Amino acid sequence: MSDGITPPEIDKLLTQITTYKNPFNVIGVLPEDDNDTIHKKYRKISLKCHPDRCHHPLSNAAISCLSKAIKAIEDEDQRKKYTDLMEQARIQLMTELKNKGELSKINTNSDEYRQLLCERCEKIMAETEIKLEKAEKIRQANLKREKEELQHQEEIQKLQKQQEEDWENSRQQRFNNWRSFMSKKNKTLNSNEHKPIKPPKATLMN
Repeated sequence: MSDGITPPEIDKLLTQITTYKNPFNVIGVLPEDDNDTIHKKYRKISLKCHPDRCHHPLSNAAISCLSKAIKAIEDEDQRKKYTDLMEQARIQLMTELKNKGELSKINTNSDEYRQLLCERCEKIMAETEIKLEKAEKIRQANLKREKEELQHQEEIQKLQKQQEEDWENSRQQRFNNWRSFMSKKNKTLNSNEHKPIKPPKATLMN
């Protein structure tokens, strides 16, 4: 392996690059590092990971991740977003170390501290992603329920409208049936009026 880097080291490097979400962590720099330092680190690590020099299954993916990371850092809004995230991670980490009584033992310029900060940052991002996914699931469930309720109401309205149309369409038939019934009734009454009234039969007395 070129540049004196060993296979285990390149495995670790490529795994970190392709796993980390924070662009500062991907390149291995901090928000307070100046642009020259960041770009030098980017170029150096890109050379180590380039497929032409590093025949590793993750090399292509690593180059892609590095490219996205440097673009994010160069974007003002994205850089501020991840800088704020790093500051949140820093505050959490320092508070935790203080509570454990380990704050005085840690060198904030050491690789150990950088690694702890990196891990805390990734943890925050993972937790945030889980919360966002949960919120999205709730939103989708609410949308589904609202859609089903709307469909239910539309079905009810459709049924009511159909019943009204059926009732309206059958009005003439009901009128005809009623007229036919009354006509027959009147004929029966008229027929009974013209029938002679028969006297009661005489009863013979013994």
